[in-house]
Amino acid sequence: MKIAGRSGHNPLASGADGLVNETTEDRKIFLSSKKYLEKYNTFIDCYPNNMVGISTELMWGINKANNNGAELFYSVHLNKAYTSYNGAIGAEIWLHPIAKQETKSRATAILKNLQTLGFINRGIKYSSELAELNSTTMEAMIIECFFCEATKDVELYNKHGSDKIGLAIANGIDNKINIENENNEVDIMKKIVLYVGDMDAMAGLYVAQKNQCPMMKKSDFESNKFKAETIITIGGKSGSNRYTSLKDAAALV
Repeated sequence: MKIAGRSGHNPLASGADGLVNETTEDRKIFLSSKKYLEKYNTFIDCYPNNMVGISTELMWGINKANNNGAELFYSVHLNKAYTSYNGAIGAEIWLHPIAKQETKSRATAILKNLQTLGFINRGIKYSSELAELNSTTMEAMIIECFFCEATKDVELYNKHGSDKIGLAIANGIDNKINIENENNEVDIMKKIVLYVGDMDAMAGLYVAQKNQCPMMKKSDFESNKFKAETIITIGGKSGSNRYTSLKDAAALV
């Protein structure tokens, strides 16, 4: 199957902020879902990297999916409804009202997988007003993994990590991806850029773009027990700041 996907928002057109940041975390979840899906499918990454303007970057991703003849499009987001929320709210998926039964079945499978991980299943929602649903020429879904301000949702996310959430999404889309087998297998990426502190993130993004590879915070990479053939680390030097990080990054490319 030819699948197009993206994580919602980017550093220059950021999403919601709660106990965790939507732009940062849904990127990790998306990259995890992508690494599993592209084992068995043709994958089109519709993430715009750094692009100013929510509407601009949104349509860039939609147009890339349309222009590459994808059969299914999905985007990964985190939800937010309150300034703060003590408790659990859960996961939901948005589809167009005329979505095919096959797409509804995939959305149901994703939500059941997330429910198995402990998230409340809020079910499938329908809208004809959302651009990723009404402007894509293929079947599409918007996956709201959990609410970023809900304490119990974030606790579950921190417990399982982005890789298990991404695997839950990938299995729901393509059941050839076996959750039990994948959970027991550590996937080895070809190349990744790791940044040590938040001040190193922009330099890390610069190096990742030049190398056309994913980027992740070093602590998240280690806590998820990921592996990579080549690891490029940005930051971590004693007395370093964002300017020394950028200088080091420039030397690497």
